[in-house]
Amino acid sequence: MFRYGEPESAVIIGRRLPPNAPRHFAVRYQRIREGQVAEFSQTYTASSQTSVTRKRLLAAEDASLLVPELDDLWQTLAGMKRLREFADVGKGFDHIGDDDPLLPKGTVKVSESPEQGWCRALAFGLRTR
Repeated sequence: MFRYGEPESAVIIGRRLPPNAPRHFAVRYQRIREGQVAEFSQTYTASSQTSVTRKRLLAAEDASLLVPELDDLWQTLAGMKRLREFADVGKGFDHIGDDDPLLPKGTVKVSESPEQGWCRALAFGLRTR
């Protein structure tokens, strides 16, 4: 392990095969979670391990060695419909806290009386305007 490394540090180790050796190329990924570094330094046991074929890594023109977390799940779901195919998906509210510099001074967040142009909303379970 790197004593002083970025969280996404990587080590790539390769070997030269003899000319007559069978060519079954795969890349083996082993992840060590931040909370398991001490255990790894004692046992060399990875938090998770997966193997990816060369064919899959080179399938796209912009080939990448990036393999996402829960890759088996993503591969299983790859052929399924996307949520956007049968539902309208969008972003909801962004809540800004009182200490956020983006909140304009004098902003009324809770009011007992309705004002024109305001819409009903919920604040901590209370009906407000």
